[in-house]
Amino acid sequence: GLFGGILVIAATVLSLIMFFVLKDAKPKMAINQVTALETAILIA
Repeated sequence: GLFGGILVIAATVLSLIMFFVLKDAKPKMAINQVTALETAILIA
């Protein structure tokens, strides 16, 4: 419930930060990271 929601929000914020940091240097890794998070959220 609440704990899972907090984890999802924290993971999303960290994912966004990682995406914007990686998008210039390593765009392919940034896209893979976002795709992995989306997949994990949909499966959970």
